[in-house]
Amino acid sequence: MDLHDFYTTIVDGVAQDADLVAWATAKFGSTIHVYGTMPSDAFPDMTDDVPFVLFGEPSRLCSQSQSRITYACGAWMGLSDDDDAVLVPDNAERPTGLELILDGMRLVRLAVVASLPEGV
Repeated sequence: MDLHDFYTTIVDGVAQDADLVAWATAKFGSTIHVYGTMPSDAFPDMTDDVPFVLFGEPSRLCSQSQSRITYACGAWMGLSDDDDAVLVPDNAERPTGLELILDGMRLVRLAVVASLPEGV
């Protein structure tokens, strides 16, 4: 399995994860949109495309001084909660949004782990 196949396996696994889909549907009334890499000028819209997970390009890092190869992949999550209300001070919001972010991050992480091939 090469890096691209590994990356595709993760993206597909997250997109098909039943727990993540059920959570998104219950909290936002729609399934979660999962995007593979895309140009920065086509970033998902925070009004029309939420909830979403956007995976960045996978990378491979190594050096001559290290015998280990490190693989990395970043991801962004877009959520919108109309129930959040601004409190004092101006930049403080109710914890509902934070709870949604933490729940979503946990579910994405579990979906990534579940999609990994055996032995990874």
